[in-house]
Amino acid sequence: MKASHYQFLYLAPAYLERIGYTKNFMPFNVKRPQEGRIYLESLFDGFYYIGCKGINRHKDGALLPPYVSFLVLRNDGFIAKPYHRPANNRTQPPGSLLLLNIHNYHHVMKLPQQSKTSTGDAWWISLGKDYDTKPSREKMIADFDNVLDKMSFLTADAG
Repeated sequence: MKASHYQFLYLAPAYLERIGYTKNFMPFNVKRPQEGRIYLESLFDGFYYIGCKGINRHKDGALLPPYVSFLVLRNDGFIAKPYHRPANNRTQPPGSLLLLNIHNYHHVMKLPQQSKTSTGDAWWISLGKDYDTKPSREKMIADFDNVLDKMSFLTADAG
């Protein structure tokens, strides 16, 4: 059986902090965020910020491409994963790159050791990119390398 998702550490969290993605990174202008709601902010080249405070089991509509790759930028105790996969207390620290087939059931859940605490100001935020066909790890890395180079250039120009 072919794996329907990947998860691996792609970038060191310290590198992400150096380019502006600190542990309290927040791209959304939300006064009262709600659990179970997804927040999106479009960027360029098909990339976008996506975040939530946890979201229950769901699958996305057929009008969306089936595969989404996520570069975790902020994670305050959650895991995004296919619904049928156990959490195994695996973390997704900033710098983790993962791929989900969003036409299958998936969710963003609190890790078991966090489940009895309130989400408070806890978020799972990533940089996302959609794919019509399942990309290789190499393709995902090349795409994210390219967009991070552009974003670093833009940040340097703004400063």
